[in-house]
Amino acid sequence: MKKVIRFISLALSAMMMFALTACAGANAKWVVTVDGVQIPTGLYLYYQFSAYQQAASKITDTKTDVLKQKIEDQDAKVWIYNKTIEQCKRKVAIEREFEKLGLALTAEDQASIDQSTEYAISLYGTVYEKNGIGKETLKSAITVEQKNTAIFDKYYGKGGLEEVKEETLKDYFVNNYAIIYAFGTSVSGADDATKTKTKTAANNALASVKSGKKITEAAAAFNKEINPKYEVTANDTDDNYKMIVKKDDSNYPQTLRDAVFAAKNDEPFIFDKEDYVFVAVRKDTKSDTAEFEKVKSSILSALKGTELSDKITALGKDLPVTEDKAAISYFSPNNIKQA
Repeated sequence: MKKVIRFISLALSAMMMFALTACAGANAKWVVTVDGVQIPTGLYLYYQFSAYQQAASKITDTKTDVLKQKIEDQDAKVWIYNKTIEQCKRKVAIEREFEKLGLALTAEDQASIDQSTEYAISLYGTVYEKNGIGKETLKSAITVEQKNTAIFDKYYGKGGLEEVKEETLKDYFVNNYAIIYAFGTSVSGADDATKTKTKTAANNALASVKSGKKITEAAAAFNKEINPKYEVTANDTDDNYKMIVKKDDSNYPQTLRDAVFAAKNDEPFIFDKEDYVFVAVRKDTKSDTAEFEKVKSSILSALKGTELSDKITALGKDLPVTEDKAAISYFSPNNIKQA
């Protein structure tokens, strides 16, 4: 009888310990500290959720639970944890560098943070809420990114510590962007007669452009030829047919990008591949200052984004991390909800 009582007592003690541990994890205000800086529970959950999404994007076996697979030769849970900690370190590194550089967020920055927060909630608010990620957490995460942008500008923007000159940006623009005016249609799934009709219309339109017709006129004639019921758009302008194509933009087929960058300025051509028929004419990129201004910040990011990322990673890499074991266990990736 005493043995039974002792067994029950031990069992109850174990259950009580588990309950206290779980309760401690559930009520934790922070999950880890990075070099003494507490990472709030909500932010840890946000970084963990983001790491889970990254892991999910890397797998090819979509039928098996993400957490039961390997990511880059690591168990998914280990990979997700490591990525989560990387983001926690990154946050601390960014905030310290921001302070070191004597930066401050502007009223415009704050407005952007608020707008981005509301937008994120409108898109993913429900799933964030199910994963313990509230509005203030989202705002905190977005604020970190805004600070990272401020650091980037301080280093590489106009008058920055390592300013990238305007000439460098323009050279990149000329070598990596093409400006075309184009119109056409998809012939995917069309019968041979329709394809032939479309190609004939494209050749006629090509001749029109070569003869000096405006893009709007040639496009209207093309559309009318393949569809007699087509109604010409009122107040149509050539700018409605303007496209800017980046050399490495995978949103466009490689064959189209190759054709565009092989084309000479002001020499119209037909693109007839990938189930599309286009008539296009390339224009001088160097003289289009308006388009340059539109993509200048993207060019700067392309040139220096990785460099800053490496700097921040280096600043955070060796920062010591202390874990709240109970919280780590309680907020396991097993509890992540997708919808």
